[in-house]
Amino acid sequence: MQPTTRPETNLQPSLLDKTLNHFQAWAIENPQNLVSRTFLPIISFVEGTIANNPPYLDRKKQVLGDAFCCAGEVVLGDFKTLETALTSPQARDWRLGTSMLSSSHGPGVDQGGRNVLLITLSDAAPGGENHHAFRKCVDNYFFNEGMVMRQNDQVAQRLFNKLAADYVDRITNNTLEEFFNNDQRDWMGFLVRYLHYVIFGINPDDQATIRIITTFHYTKRGTLYYFAGSSSLEKLNIWGFRQVP
Repeated sequence: MQPTTRPETNLQPSLLDKTLNHFQAWAIENPQNLVSRTFLPIISFVEGTIANNPPYLDRKKQVLGDAFCCAGEVVLGDFKTLETALTSPQARDWRLGTSMLSSSHGPGVDQGGRNVLLITLSDAAPGGENHHAFRKCVDNYFFNEGMVMRQNDQVAQRLFNKLAADYVDRITNNTLEEFFNNDQRDWMGFLVRYLHYVIFGINPDDQATIRIITTFHYTKRGTLYYFAGSSSLEKLNIWGFRQVP
């Protein structure tokens, strides 16, 4: 796979970077090959877990370019390419980004056995059936007039300005990795405050509420329940997983 553009950087891809990228590109193009069927699922699970750490993908982009292979998939980093992909009919499976999800832990499966996890449902053009209906429910429930107003108000803009200031501060002090890993400010702190304010109207300055939300999402890693391998984590209580809400 040849990258679309190569960012200006002094970093160079390691032998492992090149090997993983080229092998996965070949395996994706030859999915029925025995070697592909043997090794690609392993790479998908292991690298998909590692790639939950944002600096990992950021470094991949710096050394391999805007488009590269990771966790058994093609990762797109060019805005126009990404925009086209997101606005075109998509065939989806049990993944969230580069991470594999557990179909047995899918939420809201009713008595008829329907899968209602929107991010795993394909559009009609690639052969899906239910994505449009459930997307309409999400649009009606979340993307209401209040959400649109909050998305463009002064509070939301203040949160964006704070995010930009945090990024500049990390760049200036050569601590960019902390920008992605600090759950009290920077990227993670922004996501908690911005999304819960815009979607649910939760005050981003209510420190007590923000602490509860941060604990749920980051400290207790509540969303891990939906990821592949979570059943084993729960059974063995690894990382305190049995206590994850």
